[in-house]
Amino acid sequence: ASFKVEGAKAELWITNETLKTAEGEATVDLLQLDGGTLRSEPIHYAVPANSSQPVWCGEVSEKPANQALHVRSANDAFAANRFMLAPIKDLKLAHGAKPKVGITRVGPNELEVQLSADAYLLFVGIEVPQVGTRFSDNHFDMRAGEFRRIRVTNADHALVPEDLIITCWNSRA
Repeated sequence: ASFKVEGAKAELWITNETLKTAEGEATVDLLQLDGGTLRSEPIHYAVPANSSQPVWCGEVSEKPANQALHVRSANDAFAANRFMLAPIKDLKLAHGAKPKVGITRVGPNELEVQLSADAYLLFVGIEVPQVGTRFSDNHFDMRAGEFRRIRVTNADHALVPEDLIITCWNSRA
C-alpha cells in the first residue's frame, strides 16, 4: 500500500501481485506529528489479481509540516505505511523526543526490546556492534501511543542490554 499525493488530493493505492483478489479492511489516518489523529477512515478494499488500483481518495492540506498520512491493514495483509506531507527537513516533529525503552534478556544470545512513543518518532533505529546480530525489525517509525516488541539475536555472541544503540531522528543534535 502506498500513497500518491498531488496538491491537496491524496490517494491510497494497493498493488496485488497474487493470482487471486486481495480483499480486506484497513484504516487511513491523518496524523498530527506532535500526537493525535485528525481524521481516521476505515476502508474496505478489493483489488483484482495482478493489478494495482486506488482504494481511497481524500483531501489533505498542501505541505503541512505537522501532518502525515498513515495506513494500516486490519489483519496485517500488508505492511503499515506512511506519507509525510512535507519534506523531512521541514517536519514539525517533537524535537528531542525518543522512545521509552525496556530491555529483557530472554537468553544469553537473545534480547527483547520494548519500545513506546509519546509523539511521532521518525526513523527509530536499533543497532548492536556485534557482527551477525539479527533483528525482528531495526528501522521504523512509531506513532504516538504505539508499542513495539523487537527481538534481537546473535548465534555467535552473547548479548547484553548495554550492547544496544537506539536512535531516532527526533533526538538528533
